[in-house]
Amino acid sequence: MRITGIRDVSECSAPERGTLMRLIPESGGALPPVELGTSGGNTRSGAWTSDPAGGKRPFFPGRTIALDQGEEEQLPVELSPDRQGAVCRPELEMTVLVDGREQLQRIPGDGRLVPVMKPEDDGAERQYSAVYLGGRLCPKYVPAAPGWWSNPDFRQVCRPDHQRG
Repeated sequence: MRITGIRDVSECSAPERGTLMRLIPESGGALPPVELGTSGGNTRSGAWTSDPAGGKRPFFPGRTIALDQGEEEQLPVELSPDRQGAVCRPELEMTVLVDGREQLQRIPGDGRLVPVMKPEDDGAERQYSAVYLGGRLCPKYVPAAPGWWSNPDFRQVCRPDHQRG
């Protein structure tokens, strides 16, 4: 069996705008290199991979994934929503070549994958009933104070007594 394509078929909708969790990454937002990614909510977009300069290039057709009978391979996939203000429930579709015939196989989330959304702009926070900060720089979730993003001292921003007004 050969996998010759992967594309996003996620369903996306507007967020309910109840509570927003800001998960602040460590190291200034540096992310590990991505093996394979898809643009959630953009079914025209196929899988991509990151180049050393951080740009995106198509994963397929330059590569295929070949598996023997009973063989498995785990491939981390970054699910990156394509547009602002959309929550996507991840699902992927693979193009598989089996015995010379091309087939489409869906990889459903089946409720096991967490819905994802593109990070909200700072101005969107006013649309939420509550905003919390967390992640590695704020090890305990704390309410976000207005203007928190302009404070360079995250030790102060992440104090539990630094309340949102």
